[in-house]
Amino acid sequence: MLNEKTHQWVEQEYNTKHHTGIQMIPVDRFNLDRNRIHFLTDDEYSEEIFFIEETRKVSKTNVFSINSQKYECPVDLREKRIEVRFDRNRRHRFIVYFDEKRMGDAHLLDLHHNARLIRKSHASNSQPQGGQ
Repeated sequence: MLNEKTHQWVEQEYNTKHHTGIQMIPVDRFNLDRNRIHFLTDDEYSEEIFFIEETRKVSKTNVFSINSQKYECPVDLREKRIEVRFDRNRRHRFIVYFDEKRMGDAHLLDLHHNARLIRKSHASNSQPQGGQ
């Protein structure tokens, strides 16, 4: 309701009345520069501009916590400080940045899957080699 009222006021009142600071109607001023305006493309990266950004420390196991949940980094960033970007209204997707570079989406930690990977790795290391 508030957004609708604000939009209505901006379009019907503010943008259509003469402003002494610019000596014209704001819509007319906007149209003078229309050829110089570059609009954002509507893609997955442009929506991130409005995301919240929080700093997190990545653990030795390449995991960080946010919203009481543990997530795996998309690349090896163990013991580094990262920026995590997310939409404040839909906290289901977390995008990891490191040194101002987009690293990719974080994934919810799957402890059962990771435990199986560790066991397989230990099992292969503990088997005898050759004729020993």
